[in-house]
Amino acid sequence: MDLENEAIRNGRMEADVANKEEGEEENSVGDKIYSDDENFPLLEMTWNIFNQAQEHPLKD
Repeated sequence: MDLENEAIRNGRMEADVANKEEGEEENSVGDKIYSDDENFPLLEMTWNIFNQAQEHPLKD
């Protein structure tokens, strides 16, 4: 799980660098959600729930 978290954080950092190089504004809601470390636990929890649902789908 730590490797997934590392990949997500690295992806966010690369996206931030690309945005700065292109001169894009960082004021969009998406940038705020993904670049704000205090929101990362919520993102991680949501991702974990999604993965668990994929592994154990509801039975009919």
